[in-house]
Amino acid sequence: SSSSSSSSLQSSSSRSSSSSSSSISDWSKGLFPDMEALPDDPTAFRVGILGDLHIDPRNMVDYEEGRAHWIPLLQEAQAKHGNVAIVSLGDLGESKNCDHNPINPTELYAGTTLCHQVAADYLSSFVVTNDSDDNDDNDNNESSNDESSS
Repeated sequence: SSSSSSSSLQSSSSRSSSSSSSSISDWSKGLFPDMEALPDDPTAFRVGILGDLHIDPRNMVDYEEGRAHWIPLLQEAQAKHGNVAIVSLGDLGESKNCDHNPINPTELYAGTTLCHQVAADYLSSFVVTNDSDDNDDNDNNESSNDESSS
């Protein structure tokens, strides 16, 4: 279950700031005031670390909710300095049968091709774009996304 999932937020900047940024999501205000990246700091970055997802394809509601918490934080970092990434550590899939293979009803879901495809789709859904960028890179990303979804 995703209740065992853990998340943490890391930022490279260890500079103290006298006040928290007002654009940080409400639930995270003040959690990391000494780690707020300055907009002009070229070394600043934000990495979302997702651990032990144990994805169960039968119920993705918790995963969608978790993503909704992360997206504003990643968008803020994208707007500030553009150095944003997410990584997944630990188990991707549920370590039991998830009714995913009618031919082998005892097969564990974790480690299957389907598990890795679902995890890849979920993790790629965290893509953060800067809507103010009207350059060719965004056009290229859109066309490659269209090709991969067909």
